[in-house]
Amino acid sequence: MNWMIYALSAPFLNSIDSLGEKFLVDKRVNDAIVVVLNEGLIYFLFGISILFWHRIAFLPFLQTTALLISGILFIWYLIPYFKALNSEDTSRVIPLFQLIPLFVLVMSFVFLRETITIVEFLGFVVILIGVFILTAEKNEEKIFTIRPAFWYMMLSCFLYACTPILR
Repeated sequence: MNWMIYALSAPFLNSIDSLGEKFLVDKRVNDAIVVVLNEGLIYFLFGISILFWHRIAFLPFLQTTALLISGILFIWYLIPYFKALNSEDTSRVIPLFQLIPLFVLVMSFVFLRETITIVEFLGFVVILIGVFILTAEKNEEKIFTIRPAFWYMMLSCFLYACTPILR
């Protein structure tokens, strides 16, 4: 039964993190770029310290460049994410991270020549329908429009999804 504690602790800790980020964006930090630069600096210093303490074989230039771009995109996804958090409620923003597997699926099909099974395609459609239902907003004219946070999260998920494709 210990597995249940581990299975439930990950979403619980993730929700606490998301609420903390919402508080940070709303109350403490005026510009999301400051948070992103601080986090990027911490990752950079941690990476440099690993190079000094461990013997790591150097990679060819193309692979090193792809990994560096991947790391930069992994940090930059936070900028539109924080903007989405600033413009919308956390409970509407966080489920939009389900777009990441969709982007990975499409980019792996296009760039890596992966094949998509029927089950994967059906999962793609179900997630896409769920995302549009979640982001739809009813106007006075009874026409559904997409919330602005959706577009920020599209960019955020795209940047995040680029990292496994580049690795």
